[in-house]
Amino acid sequence: MTPCASCLRRTALIGLLSPHIGGKLGERRRAGQLLAMPDERLIEAVGGSKKSEARALVAGFDPQARLDEMARAGLDGVCRHDPLYPQQLTELGDPPALLHSTAARAALAELYSRPVAAIVGTRRASAYGLEVATAIGRGLAAAGVTVVSGLALGIDAAAHRGALDGGGPTLAVLGCGADRPYPRA
Repeated sequence: MTPCASCLRRTALIGLLSPHIGGKLGERRRAGQLLAMPDERLIEAVGGSKKSEARALVAGFDPQARLDEMARAGLDGVCRHDPLYPQQLTELGDPPALLHSTAARAALAELYSRPVAAIVGTRRASAYGLEVATAIGRGLAAAGVTVVSGLALGIDAAAHRGALDGGGPTLAVLGCGADRPYPRA
């Protein structure tokens, strides 16, 4: 199944407005409240200097062009209307419209069918923290558990390394666009 135009457009809009959304979060608005807003209301609430650009994006959105961009970046997409979309995410008040992936759909289905554990922590971890995160990741992987983390430096990266050392899969959830991994290292 190909991601639907609505989810592709919503993801592009969130990407465009993300700096403004972050600014509004500092004003004590909850992310879920903002992200649950319909497109036009979101643009009005957080668009700031990007309102015109955001409205133009929504009005002239070309889903095929976005799919082509994703393909050039080596990405596939699973939208919330796809049977492969993780059931646990649908329970959120503001589930992401689209998940980008570098994995093939069959590999994602395999990852989703396994038990999953998330390991997250500080980027500036102590040597002991890194050792423990690596050991936990390794142990979980050896037990058949998919390790999920943010791929950030520190605890997250150590958990991924441990899972790979343990022969298991890992799943990195990036807080930024899949075409702009952060941190670059």
